Amino acid sequence: MLVPGKMLTGRVLAVNSVGEGNYSSPAQARVMGFPSPIRSPASLEEEDRILFSWLAPADTGFGDSNATILSYDVYLSECFDFSTAIAECRTKSVPVDPAQSCQAGVGADPANCTFEIGRAHV
Repeated sequence: MLVPGKMLTGRVLAVNSVGEGNYSSPAQARVMGFPSPIRSPASLEEEDRILFSWLAPADTGFGDSNATILSYDVYLSECFDFSTAIAECRTKSVPVDPAQSCQAGVGADPANCTFEIGRAHV
């Protein structure tokens, strides 16, 4: 029943020792789901930093782009497949605040986000 993006309608009635009261007016809510993957990931390599950029997900949780993304987690790994079974494959997660790293899109355009990795992150 809790399908992401699906609209649900509910109503409530009270019950006491005499019986059931009348139903309330209906209220509607949409079920939130997980956001879809980010779009257009890219990187720019420079001498002392790497700049990652991406576009916000098309689906932020309600089947559209109307939910707020609270955070992005940038995962950095020394191995392409992000293996954690190999000792040489160190992996690190860095939280990214969209309020500081993303520029809001105009009209139907998605937010554009960037994250810079300098020597302090490595």
